[in-house]
Amino acid sequence: MISQKKYHHIIILFFLSITSILGQSGNNLSINENLDLADDWENKNLDSSLHYSLIALEKSRAAEDQVSEIKSLNNVGYSLGQLSKYSEAYEMHQEALTVSKAIKDTSQIAKTLNFIGVFYNELSDYDEAQKYFTQSYELRYNLKDTVGTAIVAGNIGLNYYRLKQYDLAEKYMNQTYQIDSMLNDSLYIIGDLINLGLVYKFTDRLDLSEKVTKEALDIATKLGSSSDIALILGNLGMIYLQAKDYQKCEDYLNESIKLRRISGNPRSLVRTHANFLSLYKDWGKYDKALIYADSASYYNNIVKNKRQEEKILRNKAEVFEKMGNYKEALRNRDLLSSVRDSMTNSERLQRLASAESRLNLLAKENEIIKQENDIVQLTSRNQRLIFGGTGLMLLMAIGYLLRSRSYSKRNAELQKQFAQDLIKSTEQERKRISSELHDSIGQSLLLIKNKILLNPQEVRQDIDIVDNAISEVRSISQALHPYQFEKLGLIKSLEYLIDQFQNNSNIFYSHEIEVENLSLPDSQGIYVYRIIQECINNVEKHSNAKACNLLVEKNTDHILFQIRDNGKGFDLTENSQLLNSLGMKTLRERAQIIGAQLIIDSTAGKGTIVKLKVPYS
Repeated sequence: MISQKKYHHIIILFFLSITSILGQSGNNLSINENLDLADDWENKNLDSSLHYSLIALEKSRAAEDQVSEIKSLNNVGYSLGQLSKYSEAYEMHQEALTVSKAIKDTSQIAKTLNFIGVFYNELSDYDEAQKYFTQSYELRYNLKDTVGTAIVAGNIGLNYYRLKQYDLAEKYMNQTYQIDSMLNDSLYIIGDLINLGLVYKFTDRLDLSEKVTKEALDIATKLGSSSDIALILGNLGMIYLQAKDYQKCEDYLNESIKLRRISGNPRSLVRTHANFLSLYKDWGKYDKALIYADSASYYNNIVKNKRQEEKILRNKAEVFEKMGNYKEALRNRDLLSSVRDSMTNSERLQRLASAESRLNLLAKENEIIKQENDIVQLTSRNQRLIFGGTGLMLLMAIGYLLRSRSYSKRNAELQKQFAQDLIKSTEQERKRISSELHDSIGQSLLLIKNKILLNPQEVRQDIDIVDNAISEVRSISQALHPYQFEKLGLIKSLEYLIDQFQNNSNIFYSHEIEVENLSLPDSQGIYVYRIIQECINNVEKHSNAKACNLLVEKNTDHILFQIRDNGKGFDLTENSQLLNSLGMKTLRERAQIIGAQLIIDSTAGKGTIVKLKVPYS
């Protein structure tokens, strides 16, 4: 084992040294040759890819070749993003978009929008990524750019796959596959079939997943693409693991790891060793599972992939739990919690970095506006200007006003987007913490309880303490994010919410829910739930009401959610500040996110009615 580790260290160091030597030759090459080399190095060494892209950018600017400049800027931005330099990456892509729009090159605009979508995808900001992918898709479709349309459709499909919206992922992946099949592009077809195989696997259509993945294997074998073959063999192994055919899974993973050891790519080796860990954990071969956990961790220490580290620690904790080694199970769950926290903080910092870049761009533009304003004022004080100078002053004043107006509009849009992003981020964080309490701390407490039960010397009082702790964790978890929401849906969650308030309040709560289920997606439903939850909290805290009723009904073009109480109410004309309070602003922002109409009707002494009208998707 020691010699094997040393062997891989030598390969990696040799590879990096060769890359450094090759990177020096870019200055003697043309723009396109540097761009081609950047593409070649993209999947091998990002530093070298960035090196060639920067040389291409410098040369394209010197030659005033704006199309090549756009390509270079996007290449630089992509490499910086992959290297976690998100602020710089965002600025590169934005500069590429500015140049594309300046020369009115729709094709380059579409390509840049796709790059920006990929950028947000890396930040796990899938909603923002989807917005840019959709814009790129529409432009390429209108340009009748068949290849470009297929590329973006594939990205949209992968985005939906990561969002676990598998029906939409399948739709776009199939579209990409049909286009690539028509173009007879074997390399792209391999990727399309691999992606479709993953969608079929996660939707439990294992026969179909096996079929398309083996089709990909046949094409990759004919092309002699060893990296694709290794990936596909690993995917087939995991399909058989899901089918609980452990022997077949082991056979395919063994074939995959042989090829990946030859390549020496630590990223691929992490995935393969982690797959072996999953196999042996489910197969009950726990000693082997722990061996592969250690080897997967070794390779992951090289690539530092947080998501793989999370997977490894989660599986290790489950293995130790099944072995009855509760001490190690708890230790690995603690490590898992730390990794999840660091991942969340890292992703938040990444988003802040891109947001900071946007703010910096606006700040720079504001500085330009101020400078232009100073010039206009200086010009107006100079009485010796000739008529042409007066015309120039007028033009500059007009330009200043137009730029100021544009800046104000963009600043307002940015503030609005920031408010909505904040709400989305808060909701995601609440869900994560709730999951941690329920899945991690809750399970840890259950392990402690089981350990006490297995020890006859422990007294019943200890179990009661643990039971109380479990109950408190569940209460906190429910308050942060309703655990039944994903399982039972919005309607049942609202009924449960009303019942909870009824059981713990002097106010009489009731509901008239005239629909059994709704077709609202969870991404909308959680915001509806939060709005109603906040309204009922306001009733509980401020209304002095004796009764409160929740009504849910379907209308022609919308679903109505209405909360009515018979409390003290308030005068909207005299208490307009209340409507602009932080709580009310948050309600309005949540409603805007899902495109709903929020109506508040209140009269002093006669109670309050809040109506939320959610349009059908």
